[in-house]
Amino acid sequence: MKTFNKKISVAEYIADFISSLGVDIVPFVQGGAIMKIIDSVGQHKKLKYVACNHEQAVAMFVDGYARVKGFGVGMATSGPGGTNMLTGIACAYYDSIPCLFITGQVGMFHIKGDRKIRQRGFQETDIVSMAKPVTKHSEMVVKGEDVRYVFEKAVHMAKSGRPGPVLIDVPYNVQREMIIPEKLRSYSPSSSKSPFLKTSCEKEAKNILNILLKAERPVLFVGGGVRIAGEVKNTVKLASALKIPVVTTWGAIDVFSSSEPLYLGSPGRYGNISANEIVEKSDVALSLGSRFTTKVIHNDKIFSHNTKVIAVDIDRGELNEGLLPHWRTIQVDLREFLPVLLRQSREVSLNKEKLKKWLAFARELKSKSFDINIPPKSPESHVNPYTFGRVLSRVLGKKDIITSDCG
Repeated sequence: MKTFNKKISVAEYIADFISSLGVDIVPFVQGGAIMKIIDSVGQHKKLKYVACNHEQAVAMFVDGYARVKGFGVGMATSGPGGTNMLTGIACAYYDSIPCLFITGQVGMFHIKGDRKIRQRGFQETDIVSMAKPVTKHSEMVVKGEDVRYVFEKAVHMAKSGRPGPVLIDVPYNVQREMIIPEKLRSYSPSSSKSPFLKTSCEKEAKNILNILLKAERPVLFVGGGVRIAGEVKNTVKLASALKIPVVTTWGAIDVFSSSEPLYLGSPGRYGNISANEIVEKSDVALSLGSRFTTKVIHNDKIFSHNTKVIAVDIDRGELNEGLLPHWRTIQVDLREFLPVLLRQSREVSLNKEKLKKWLAFARELKSKSFDINIPPKSPESHVNPYTFGRVLSRVLGKKDIITSDCG
């Protein structure tokens, strides 16, 4: 039976809070300024921990865990502990991965504040300011009584709108403060401003389908936003219902099977010739959760110069300030929009006769330009990477996992 009005330390409260998020593994690198929270996590019955060898590994562990499980939490000490995590935090920020990073800090008495000195406490570093450019929110808990509010606010911000990482800095003396959880003030999301405009999904979906009905060379342009929104299955179903050519960015490269007849790969400098050509020849491109960046646009002088791009995204900044102007922008959460668009797409039928030549062209591109068929020209003592990739794919089992680096 739960005991109410029982005093526990802030560190114990944080361990309970992490468990309440559904997180069961917490990576960290130990250090004096974070030791109280680490001890509470280590003693928690529902939490396991992994002691990493470097804080950058902690951040990348959290990023990978969140991609698989939906949310991740990691911890490091003050000073170099926090700064070493910044590379992994930045990765989560740019890829819109929701996660929470907790750093220990010197006690409030030792924080330099506005003093004209470089450092007062040992390993004292203003990680909150350093993390701001690569987090959705970063904050220090200055009083134990604020811990619930600060943590609930941070997690809400990490998960809402376009998701991303948040960082909370907890001074050592605050970690040790005794609190009564039931008496702590909570955070109310209703008081925060909505991250995107409320859009009439029914109306916008109908408008899009009307445009596609009039198009002669339509393309579905799928980005990593569909995965972040948890709408991968609906996206595949949408492509099946529309029966038009599909391309994906790197963030969505595994959404469609390479064997799909109308899937033409990824556009961009490092993409498939087939994907670049189908986009350049299209008259309408429906973009779902994709950023038009240098990785997608192999030549901004000719990229889709005759294409009307309809961009659907939750982030107004990406819609307004991308490399290329869009013909039409729709700011909406794909979690709300895709189910509506899918339902409506099943109620209409694109003109198959009108698209006959376009689909034939897409299939021809698929057969000629999708695969990289470079004959082995290397000496027998060398391994041709394209040949190696094809042979490896044939011998791998369905459950085998290959982990690759860049390049």
